[in-house]
Amino acid sequence: MSSLNPSLLTMKVEKEYDLSLVEEKILYNTLHFVRGDMSEYMARSTQPRIEFADADIPKKNTRDLKRGDIVILNETYERYKGELHIVLKDMPNDGRKNVVGHIPKNEHMLLDYVTLWKKFGFI
Repeated sequence: MSSLNPSLLTMKVEKEYDLSLVEEKILYNTLHFVRGDMSEYMARSTQPRIEFADADIPKKNTRDLKRGDIVILNETYERYKGELHIVLKDMPNDGRKNVVGHIPKNEHMLLDYVTLWKKFGFI
């Protein structure tokens, strides 16, 4: 218990495909925080779009979005490419969001703690 950081919400990820090196870095090596203008549909982490602005993020796994999905915006989303989102409410995918994984069902209660400016990460 002493290794837990109470100011950082951590969630497990069940990956949906073999991620690229860029997607792995965005998912696991970036300190994420929820923007202050969070919508009811998703929590956005915008920092990766700055760090990975020049990276290749091809379009793949663009199925419709379900609560608990983790998505990375692909290169068809231009200036938002590289953003990471946690889906909070089911919605269609317009093809610009790669579903890289999802939070296991037994951890969906953690989605209630995804709030404005909350720091979060994945394990």
